[in-house]
Amino acid sequence: PDMRGGMACALLMASMLVSAPAERSMSCTAAGSYYQDAQTRALVPEDHWGPCAGWKLCDPGYYCVEDGKRRPCPAGVYGSVAALATAACEAPCPEGHYCPPGTVQPLACGSAGVYCPRGSVAPMAVGDGSYAGGGATSEVHSTQSRCPEGHYCPPGQDEPVPCPAGRYGSEIGLTTAECTGECPRGYYCPRGSVRGTAFPCSGAWRDTSVHCPAGSAKPTPTREGYYSLRSFLTSDIEIIERESGLPFDEIQSSAGFTTQAKCEPGHYCFGGER
Repeated sequence: PDMRGGMACALLMASMLVSAPAERSMSCTAAGSYYQDAQTRALVPEDHWGPCAGWKLCDPGYYCVEDGKRRPCPAGVYGSVAALATAACEAPCPEGHYCPPGTVQPLACGSAGVYCPRGSVAPMAVGDGSYAGGGATSEVHSTQSRCPEGHYCPPGQDEPVPCPAGRYGSEIGLTTAECTGECPRGYYCPRGSVRGTAFPCSGAWRDTSVHCPAGSAKPTPTREGYYSLRSFLTSDIEIIERESGLPFDEIQSSAGFTTQAKCEPGHYCFGGER
């Protein structure tokens, strides 16, 4: 009888030990903590083994609701502190950074070719004809903007590039140094020009001492013994009419001189006049 009683007592004690972790998990369940494993004593020092053994505050980068399970912070938010208890974790990912699932510290967006608005889950590529902005450096850009007139934006740039001298950019979103096109004859286009007809070659005084071939960055002085004249191609006329909104016949005299010719016998030429 005594042996049977001793065996029954031992079985009862073993049963209590097996069921103890489940009982402890019920008593220790709390938002912001999770259940590791009460049977794995390596997780908890012997002198701390008590009714809440196996429970731990939720680690940074995770959140723990009242079911005792640990879940990664969702993409787009981060958690740099322990014991987070909701899927909102600590805060949305800040501008110029991105946060994949389980992020502890937000990651810098990366380079001039990408941008990261608030709450980004991954860097976003800057679109063609746009440039990245916002943020103190090219690694933390948070916005993209369309390339303005008079400029072009090649891939990977975080600043618009002015159209080269001799060309103009009358559109937004240009992507190459070709810009909209070449400055037409009779006009010149400084760097960053928006319109091809903004600067007539001879100015308001109809200066005959200079002329402007197509693609001029500035007026070209007419050589001694030569005179200035006007000669336009169809492509020049199309640009001039489009930008002025007037028939070419009404405005061609304001365009400036386009080329130079050698003074013919029987004439003399001075200051670009014959």
